[in-house]
Amino acid sequence: GKKSPIVRLGTKKGAQLLQWLCGSIYALTVLFVALRMFPIWTLLIFGSLFFAIDLCRHVTDYHDEPAKVSNCKFIAVALHFSSGLLLALGFVL
Repeated sequence: GKKSPIVRLGTKKGAQLLQWLCGSIYALTVLFVALRMFPIWTLLIFGSLFFAIDLCRHVTDYHDEPAKVSNCKFIAVALHFSSGLLLALGFVL
């Protein structure tokens, strides 16, 4: 059978873990800015927060409905693209 992390954890625990992982992106950025390891402009990453919230809500609501939760990949791609772009822009500025 499958041995992917989501199969091992279960869908409910996987949805809870996703919230922590999404939150850590923003928490670590704030921490690194506070420690002066990242420039202040990297806080632009918060422009992608809408996608993180949307992704977490969607997965939490539909974790036990495979047909509905499969749409989360589009939200995840939007989060990955926007957060990466904004973080990179923050380093460039």
